[in-house]
Amino acid sequence: MERQHALSYMAGFFDGEGCIGILKRQRKGWNIEYFVQISIGQMDGGIMDWVVENFRGHLHQVKRDNSYFWIISNKEAYLFLKEITPYLKYKKPQAEVALDFYENRDLRKPIPIEELARRESLYLKMKELKHIFTIGHSVRRFND
Repeated sequence: MERQHALSYMAGFFDGEGCIGILKRQRKGWNIEYFVQISIGQMDGGIMDWVVENFRGHLHQVKRDNSYFWIISNKEAYLFLKEITPYLKYKKPQAEVALDFYENRDLRKPIPIEELARRESLYLKMKELKHIFTIGHSVRRFND
């Protein structure tokens, strides 16, 4: 499959099945960490093999239901989003926040207070975007 076709196919699949997150964790004795994580959960192992072959990442089988879980984070997540964002429809705003998070990071150590505030702001923005849903106008209701 030609790369452009693979990207457009993946964007459609990811718009429906994928997840973009800015995650936050605090480990004992460490500063708060923020990172970008991308994932897809799916029952079909064949499509998940295609995802790994074309976009790298890690594939795990979930024991409780034999489903598959694909995950990438940090630089791999950034490179993935850089490629598919032009083709996304519904998750494009989330992708743009994640790209901003990664591209504009201040990598100084220790992390400046302003940078921690920026990361927290983008973390909260991503959470907010996850609660915005579109309303279908072509829906026919049963029993009407």
